[in-house]
Amino acid sequence: MAFDANTGQDRDLLNQAAKSLIGSGDHKVLLLHTTELYYSGRSLGWEMYSPYIGIGEPLNQKTLEKILFQVDYAIIKDPISKDLEQSLIVGGMYLKNSYAIYDGSAEKFDGITTNIWRLRYLYSIFEQHYGPYKIFVRKQNNSNGSNSSTVGS
Repeated sequence: MAFDANTGQDRDLLNQAAKSLIGSGDHKVLLLHTTELYYSGRSLGWEMYSPYIGIGEPLNQKTLEKILFQVDYAIIKDPISKDLEQSLIVGGMYLKNSYAIYDGSAEKFDGITTNIWRLRYLYSIFEQHYGPYKIFVRKQNNSNGSNSSTVGS
């Protein structure tokens, strides 16, 4: 079973997502709850940042502020909280895009607990392993004072 080609965990899906989200090059990228994009980002030449916080600790504003001024992009697993989205906006970023790897939504829990559902939650086995993602981009001031994104928008 470990050698089966499981499309749900196909690394090519992540590589394709990374190329679509940002592309290759020397980009400074904040990964929040998206460590699955780490190897794809490395292969594309990204410089990646992630907050170092303890297990179960929430990401606080002070920690986020220390990282935000260093990055040009932030990729965050959706859904994100309104507070986090507002912190990114206040930190000089804007929502550029949302990206879904899968075409449909995963099977929803119908309220009937079966052994399959128990095993899925016990071992974190989900139908759709990756995404969806939101990508935020840093706003830059042009020499004429107007705002624009850092990369070809």
